[in-house]
Amino acid sequence: MRRAQCSSEHESCVHHAARHKEDELAVRKHLKVFVGGLPDKVEEREVEQHFAKYGHVVHCNVCPPKDGEKNKAPYAFVSFRFAADADCAVVDRQDFPGVQRQLAMGFATPRKKDNDEEKQKQDAMLSEVDPCKVFVGGIGDRDSEEEVGDFFSQWGLVTLVYRDRASWGFVHFATKEAALRILEESNVVFHRRRLDIKARLAFCHYVLQVSTSLFIIFPFDSPLFEFLSL
Repeated sequence: MRRAQCSSEHESCVHHAARHKEDELAVRKHLKVFVGGLPDKVEEREVEQHFAKYGHVVHCNVCPPKDGEKNKAPYAFVSFRFAADADCAVVDRQDFPGVQRQLAMGFATPRKKDNDEEKQKQDAMLSEVDPCKVFVGGIGDRDSEEEVGDFFSQWGLVTLVYRDRASWGFVHFATKEAALRILEESNVVFHRRRLDIKARLAFCHYVLQVSTSLFIIFPFDSPLFEFLSL
């Protein structure tokens, strides 16, 4: 009897540890979204069904107001399997039965002690001009904008793809979290070619392609740009 109880407690601890690890990964990959302003006595099943229209919901957890905060509305955390589904849920207007105002949406953030350091790291990775846009080098001549958009949708909701006649272009996502997902990748391969992914360049820079894998970036006001413009 005692052995069975210990075995059950061990399985419970293992399950809890695995769930905690999955939760941290969902936050780091921006797959876990915050949902605020839910109606009183809302059930997890209702929230999960509401967001299932965007894609597969991995986990849903409704949090009631804490003691002494009865005037506040319940909130929830919803984790998606795919990045583009999480982006769609965040950017769409969310009207939920039982409440007049639209739901407050956002991506879940790391625990407070790690949040400031993580935010500084992420802000440094993104472009100051347009944090939702990334530069892509190494695109093939026959790669259409539609193909490129479909490929990058695995990292988030793609809203626009621009490609130059050369082998570079830009991908614009609906959220900066999508740009972070792709920028954090160490190796992105498309049609057996390794792509060069960078934060979106400012409009004051010019891109000169030297070869299929080498790009020179310099300001528009540089003498070299004036020479190439002749």
